[in-house]
Amino acid sequence: MSTQRSARMRYAPRVDSSSIPGPSALAPGTRFAGDYQIVRALSKGGQGSVYEAKQLSTGNRRALKLLLPELVRDEKLAKRFKKEARVSAKIESDHVVQVMAAGTDAGTGIPWIAMELLKGTDLRHWLHKRGAVPWVEIDELFRQLCHALGAAHAAGIVHRDLKPEHIFLARARVEGGSFMVKVLGFGIAAWVRDATDAKAEAYGTPIWMAPELMTESAEITPAADVWAIGLIAFRMMTGKHYWRSANGPVAPIKVVREIKEDPLEPASIRAASYGCEELIVAGFNAWFARCVDRDPSCRYPDAKAAGAALREVFERAEDRNQRKLARAEAMQQSRHRSLRFGMIAGTLAGLAVALAFAISWRCAPAKTLPATSGASAAPGPGRAP
Repeated sequence: MSTQRSARMRYAPRVDSSSIPGPSALAPGTRFAGDYQIVRALSKGGQGSVYEAKQLSTGNRRALKLLLPELVRDEKLAKRFKKEARVSAKIESDHVVQVMAAGTDAGTGIPWIAMELLKGTDLRHWLHKRGAVPWVEIDELFRQLCHALGAAHAAGIVHRDLKPEHIFLARARVEGGSFMVKVLGFGIAAWVRDATDAKAEAYGTPIWMAPELMTESAEITPAADVWAIGLIAFRMMTGKHYWRSANGPVAPIKVVREIKEDPLEPASIRAASYGCEELIVAGFNAWFARCVDRDPSCRYPDAKAAGAALREVFERAEDRNQRKLARAEAMQQSRHRSLRFGMIAGTLAGLAVALAFAISWRCAPAKTLPATSGASAAPGPGRAP
């Protein structure tokens, strides 16, 4: 199977089951947790593996996520893994991946989570193929993304690891929908109302992390996710990462310096340095600047507010486009009218000339022949006198 196809038809970047070493690999056909039969391996990360599995009691296919066996004894990691199921279940949005069941396998002691099996691709792979994305498509995606995160924030949950890999574009199952956004990866989410969980730990992906997430014991608020929202929007609009050191082999130290110390240029200035300033929609600069303010209290308070503000930017862009189209159409119609009037005027002028010629010809005095004398002609030879 080609890489392109495997990127379209999986829950996460697909790997062959043989690449999952040691006891963490489950062969196809293996029965797990009583009700699941392994079909194939989908992905493997630093803490867990994901399989496609058949749920024997229903016959449905599920995404089965397992904590790596070697990490089961790490109480902190095991607790975080189990929390993912509870956190996802608390968020009232269809744009969060649905958790079907969770538990611990009696035979191996491995925690597991059964989720809906998604068909599609994650945003990282989608952007790799697409490059810059028109604002109309960004608007559609962010409406769904901010609905999911807004619902999480309303429930007192901060994702903390929002990145394109955790935004899945599933095949839409409704009429007229082009895709269905599903947010994944709530494993390190924090409960804002819990003073213990609302302190930052050094978990996440640096190029998307807010500065406060890089400082232990910093307060975590929904504004941490707003930071990532802004960076993802810039990446989609320009096809480039906002951080210069992230465009190419990533050097974490350089990225962290950009995030915490270097001047934060307006989105259009940074885009101009990439040669794509024209892709920045009017009004995006102010929105982006508020998303990536280093002071969390100066950002949009949550994803709902950030999403609403971005929609206003796009609505104004649509109004401007409509006005431009209206002006262009009016100018085109004016040119057509002028052309028609010119043609009619020319025709009328031609008719007037022809008519004038006809009238002048008909009204001109008739030419007469010279008058003849009444005397008879002189007799010629052979004529009688």
